[in-house]
Amino acid sequence: MKDRKFYTCCFTGHRPKNLPWGYKEKGIKFFVFKNKLKKIINQSIKAGYIYFISGMALGIDMLCAEIILKLKQNTLTLS
Repeated sequence: MKDRKFYTCCFTGHRPKNLPWGYKEKGIKFFVFKNKLKKIINQSIKAGYIYFISGMALGIDMLCAEIILKLKQNTLTLS
């Protein structure tokens, strides 16, 4: 088996109170940021990353986890 650490991506970031959109995930700043995250995550998958870890804290951790779960759901649905 290949060494998992070379195929693992971990997420961590700010809590909502320190983000420009706060707890309201609305507005152009939020959607631009979320789309950039999706693009980076997709690039990571194409580069070979297969394990994704989130600390599950509110804010960036949860946002990344939601993106990964949505991508996984879409991939499984298409298979």
